[in-house]
Amino acid sequence: MEIKDKIIIAMGDMKKAVFTTKEIEDSVIKDFPDTNRNSILPADYCYNHENRGSSIHKFFLQIDHGKYEFVGEEYIFTGDTHKTVNIPIIQSRDSNIPEGITKENIFTAAQAYDDNSIQHEFKHSTTYDVIINGHRYPPKAIIGIASSYHLGKPLTPHHFSGGIQTKCFRVLKENSFKIVLKNDDIIYPDEVPKNVIHVEGKVVEVTVNSYERDDKARDACIDHYGLKCQVCNFDFEKQYGELGAGFIHVHHLVQLSEIKEEYIIDPIKDLRPVCPNCHAMLHKRKKIPYSINELKEKIKKTMK
Repeated sequence: MEIKDKIIIAMGDMKKAVFTTKEIEDSVIKDFPDTNRNSILPADYCYNHENRGSSIHKFFLQIDHGKYEFVGEEYIFTGDTHKTVNIPIIQSRDSNIPEGITKENIFTAAQAYDDNSIQHEFKHSTTYDVIINGHRYPPKAIIGIASSYHLGKPLTPHHFSGGIQTKCFRVLKENSFKIVLKNDDIIYPDEVPKNVIHVEGKVVEVTVNSYERDDKARDACIDHYGLKCQVCNFDFEKQYGELGAGFIHVHHLVQLSEIKEEYIIDPIKDLRPVCPNCHAMLHKRKKIPYSINELKEKIKKTMK
């Protein structure tokens, strides 16, 4: 397949959108990984750029140094062949993301991603994840799906960029979602937030506080149940000595995503001490985590 064909496929239906050279290269390489980046020369395919040979297919307008508007192969060019057309930038890739994406849109997008209720073209992320309800999601997929609640259909991976300092990440951060590298430690959705002294409220508050612990609620739970895992009875101090003394995770029995208004935490009723392994397994089921008893039963079955 020729480079021109790869570029056209990579641009998709993005007519009137403006791309930098790097964005065009990234889009082509994403769809065609074996392509040599140095062979992708957008200027060669510009109506208003000096091209050698009339047989070269054209589908860009060069609007600035290193910026190209994709106009398609059927575009009727009436400008000066050797001068940049003086037209405004209609939109950049990031501007395809609609304004007004809310936290609720993002939560709903995560649900749609889990149950495949909305068709989309996004794949797993390669470098970053966004944490939603304690679970990892590809940031571009979430924003692409969340955009559908404003546009009527999801954006495609070619409609916008992902990564640090992009609008995609900015929208997630402005809605108080945490973005982490893929190799970061696991994050659980039920860590009690600091500075809310026994009060857990809206998901916004939990997210802003990055799933940190409220020591008072944690201590009250541990004072009652002790430091052994309530699922498997693992004792860190017994196993690791002084190094493990006082270490345990605290699991919230109520999904924070289900809490719609502020309420008072009961550390004995709502929290349980569990080891990190069991904590991860409790949340292996995304929509509704396994209960303590369900996980105990699974362990019993494996012991038989």
